[in-house]
Amino acid sequence: SRRLAEDEAQLKSLEEEVAALRPERDEALRRAEEAEQELQVEEERIAKLGQQLEEEVQAGMAEAQTFQELQLQSDAAETARSAQQQRLQVLADELAAERAAREQEDAPAQCEAL
Repeated sequence: SRRLAEDEAQLKSLEEEVAALRPERDEALRRAEEAEQELQVEEERIAKLGQQLEEEVQAGMAEAQTFQELQLQSDAAETARSAQQQRLQVLADELAAERAAREQEDAPAQCEAL
């Protein structure tokens, strides 16, 4: 009986201790929930920033690719212009040679006409 009374007293003491700690536990749970909500908001913000960064990176890559394509087109146009210049020079040289040959052929006839 005495043992039972001691156990009951100890049980009552533990219940009082638990009751006294309950507000601290409730406060700790409330703070943990707030921290979890703040963490979730922060994770969402980071995810949005990551998505924006990814979009910016993709836009930059597309811009770089467009620039590279334009550079290639410009280089191709320059190569084509240079090739055309060379062809024109060859034609000019051929015409000059033909004209000189004709003048040489015509020179004796002109001399006879004089």
